[in-house]
Amino acid sequence: MKKTLIIGATMVIVGTFLFGMGYAKGGNKNIYWKDGGFRVDNSKVVTKRYADIDSIKIQSEDPITIQRGNVDQVQVKYRTSTELSHDSANKTLSIKDNVNQKYSVGFDFNHGVSEHDNRVLITIPNKQKLKEISGVTSESVNVDNLRVGKVSLSGGADFTLNKVTTDKPLKFNAGDNLTLRNVTAPMVRADLSDGDIYVDNGKFDKDISKVTTSDGDVDVHHSSFKELDVSSDDGDLTINHSRFAKKLTTKTLDGDTLITGIDKNKTDVHAETSDGNLSVFGNSKRNHRVDHAKATIDVSSEDGDVTVKE
Repeated sequence: MKKTLIIGATMVIVGTFLFGMGYAKGGNKNIYWKDGGFRVDNSKVVTKRYADIDSIKIQSEDPITIQRGNVDQVQVKYRTSTELSHDSANKTLSIKDNVNQKYSVGFDFNHGVSEHDNRVLITIPNKQKLKEISGVTSESVNVDNLRVGKVSLSGGADFTLNKVTTDKPLKFNAGDNLTLRNVTAPMVRADLSDGDIYVDNGKFDKDISKVTTSDGDVDVHHSSFKELDVSSDDGDLTINHSRFAKKLTTKTLDGDTLITGIDKNKTDVHAETSDGNLSVFGNSKRNHRVDHAKATIDVSSEDGDVTVKE
C-alpha cells in the first residue's frame, strides 16, 4: 500500500512539473527526454522547395503523403523536428525520424493537433514523373495521382496508393494494411505480416502477382491480372468481377473464399475445402472443366467455405 502511494505521488509530481514546463513555454507543447533532461518541443511547420528531386527515400515514423499538385518544384511541408536530407548529385530526398517524437516520454498536451502537424506532405509538379519511392516506415504512406518508375516500401505501416502508374513491379513487405485504387503496374508483390489487402480497379497484366497476409482479409474488385496468387493464414478472400489472363490461385487456412463474376464457359475450376461448404457454379463438385478454357482457377481452404459463381 505504502509503495503504491509513493509511486502515485511521484507520478503526480512529475506530471505537474511537465505540465508547468509546457504551460510556461506557451502551452500546447509536447515534452520529450533527451541528453539527460526534459525538453519542450519548439519545432514548427515549414515549407521547402527543391528543383532537382526525382527519388524519395523514407526512413521515418511520421505519416507521409506524396501527391501531385500545381507547383513548379517539388514542395515539402514538414515539422522542423523531422530530419530531411537532400542529395543533389543523386536527385534524392531522404525523410528520417522526427527527433522530438523519437524521444517523447508520452506527455502530449495537444495530441490530435500534433499528429496532424507531424505529417510530411510532398507535392510533385503535375508534369513530373518520379524515378523511385522506397524505404521503411512504421507510419502511413499515401501516394496519390502520380507516375513513378518504381515503388518499394516495407515496415509496419499502412500503405495507400490511388491513381498511381509504375513502370516496374510494386513491392510491399511487412506492412499493416495495403490499399490500391486505380493502380497500374506490371505486377504487385505484397507480403503483409498483419493486415488487410484491398485492390480496386487495378491493372497488373505483365507478370505474376502474389499477395499474402498472415492475419487479414484480401478483397480484389474489378481488376485485371496476368496471374494472381492470393493467400491468408487467418482471413477471408473475396475476388469480385476480376479478370485473369492465365490463372488465379487462392489459399486460406482459416477463412471463407468467395469468387464472383466468372465466365463458367471459359474457365476451368478446381476447388476444395477440408472443413466447409463447397459451391462451384451452384454444384458441390470440386472440378469444373470446359473445352478450350481461357483461364484456370485453383481454390483451397483448410477451414472455411468456398464459393465460385458467375
